[in-house]
Amino acid sequence: MRGRDLAFVMETALNARGADAHVSGLIVTFDTSKPAGQRVVRVTDSAGGAIAPDRIYTIVMNDFM
Repeated sequence: MRGRDLAFVMETALNARGADAHVSGLIVTFDTSKPAGQRVVRVTDSAGGAIAPDRIYTIVMNDFM
């Protein structure tokens, strides 16, 4: 998955209470006062490095989602 798509997934997981997605290895900074589509401020890896929009990342999920 490209970094920009990962940020989009994080954006769609947000609601008025915050994030519904559970992730590991990412730090997602968001602002729920912003309009939908603009709430994710920054996505970084666990070391604080920026997620590059065009880089391809491997995503793993369980089989019952």
